[in-house]
Amino acid sequence: MKNIYILTGKIQSGKTTKLVDWAANRTGVYGILSPVILGKKHLTDLKSGESKQLEVNDSERGGSIINIGHYRFDKDVFKWGRDRMLESIGYNPEWFIVDEIGPLEFRGEGLEPAFREILIRSELLYDTKLVLVIREGLTDSVLDHFRIPKSSIKEFTFE
Repeated sequence: MKNIYILTGKIQSGKTTKLVDWAANRTGVYGILSPVILGKKHLTDLKSGESKQLEVNDSERGGSIINIGHYRFDKDVFKWGRDRMLESIGYNPEWFIVDEIGPLEFRGEGLEPAFREILIRSELLYDTKLVLVIREGLTDSVLDHFRIPKSSIKEFTFE
């Protein structure tokens, strides 16, 4: 695994907002971002710009729901995000962002199993730089869980 960059920070610290701005000024940036839009988490496909509301209220029904902490997420939107990820990596982009990897993926939910497939494919995509957004304090757990060698990791900077 080469060209893996980690962006880490606290919850709601602006990681995604900075990535949105960074990606807007570049071509060849694909993947999935999870911005908060109008107070709700969404998934946004960087290739198409399409966005879907991921976070749902207790009163909102329809589709299957994943609960984690005080969040309720729509499983169908995660499936959509996984499909977009697997489609987009096939274009051999210069940059590929996965926002974010954490407890749901440890349970095989959220962006899994697409994330693991992206890791496997990244072995073959020598020019693609993979950016992983990981909540502060979870980096070692993510690296261990997905067997990503620490020696292959670089810190992502907005340059």
